[in-house]
Amino acid sequence: MSLLPQESLLNQPEKLPRPYFESLNAKLPRLQAEPHLVLELELESYSQFQCTLCGDCCRLPWGIHVSKSYYDQWYAVFDQHPSGRFRAPFEVNQEPKEQAYASIRRQPGTATCVFLESDNSCFIHKNYGEAALSLTCVKYPRMERDFGPEYASRSLLHSCTAAPELLESWPDLIVCFKDSRLTDNLPLALGPGQPNRWLTYLWLGLALDLLDAPQPDTVLARWRLMLPVIDWMDAIGLQTLRPEQMPGLYYDLMARLPFAGLQPSAETNQRQALDWSLSFLSAHPGAHTWLNEIRNGHEAWPELDAEERVLLDRQLGAYLRSRLLSVPYTDMFLGELSFWQQLMVLGIQTMVLQWLALYYRRQSGGELTREQLHRAVNAIAYRFEQRSKMVTEFRLNSLSPEQAYQALGVLLSLNFAEAQLWSLGL
Repeated sequence: MSLLPQESLLNQPEKLPRPYFESLNAKLPRLQAEPHLVLELELESYSQFQCTLCGDCCRLPWGIHVSKSYYDQWYAVFDQHPSGRFRAPFEVNQEPKEQAYASIRRQPGTATCVFLESDNSCFIHKNYGEAALSLTCVKYPRMERDFGPEYASRSLLHSCTAAPELLESWPDLIVCFKDSRLTDNLPLALGPGQPNRWLTYLWLGLALDLLDAPQPDTVLARWRLMLPVIDWMDAIGLQTLRPEQMPGLYYDLMARLPFAGLQPSAETNQRQALDWSLSFLSAHPGAHTWLNEIRNGHEAWPELDAEERVLLDRQLGAYLRSRLLSVPYTDMFLGELSFWQQLMVLGIQTMVLQWLALYYRRQSGGELTREQLHRAVNAIAYRFEQRSKMVTEFRLNSLSPEQAYQALGVLLSLNFAEAQLWSLGL
């Protein structure tokens, strides 16, 4: 007879009350007393997803991986289908692994999955049922990440066209305890230079509470308040920092809002951020050309009205809230980045998101819309997150904590949701 508790007794999801820091801090004693337990954090939007049958994810030029067992079970079935449409349906990957052994073939001359029908339905799903789909197709865009007994999160990938609206509309966190002894899932790699799991939960609670704070007025202005926190954590060292030190920092920071760290962004930082934007947006020729015109003084610096700033700020908050859950993990596209480097990459992404949204607004000739913001979020996932060479191209993986900290300050100096007028004197 097993002495392990039934998972159903542990897995009782509940909405995590705000403030998040206090709620997560209250759960630490149980986690510390029962080390086999892991607290799974799930964005409420995760369970709200329903496929819209847009077919976009089936047309993008990325690998749709299948496992070795799936390959063995279904290759002959599709290859020998009477229609003859699916000859050689899977192509073995150059470096085959058990869970990514092969990729689904594309329709000739396109990036479209060979199983996508003209009405955006899936041939496999329609004819064989959901049970016949590969794990990649069943899960997407739901992302499940596990560290075994360390940390677990559930969120949506931003590359799905339905994700940005869901992440904005369903911002709450759902939590539950799970017993790591009851799962056969292999834990993901822990990112290098990460705090231990107790500190991860507390740091995440602090960061999310800053995003939710009523003052300062914008998400990125509040996010700038993380800079002294990051500096403080680095000065002590992630290996020696203790959970009991975090509440003092948290309550001191919250007591000083909205005045802490409200110094205006330096013009030199904004100028540097614009130069960096040109580099990071080199993969998007249209936006890159427009930014270059701004940099050379041939285009006016973009400005937003009050309603546009609210729209932008809300989307930046939703994006950061979702991405923060992934910071502890080794990034699936960008590889092994430290805690500090991953925070800097978050700053890059918020900068790129703003510029792309403003570029789409310029193309339309009207005001900034929610659709343009959602398109910018998707574009980050399509073009930016999957630029694996970017890590070495910009030497992101060689930055020290101090360099990453300074770079994040530069990146956050561009905040188009703020009410100030922007002028670099270019």
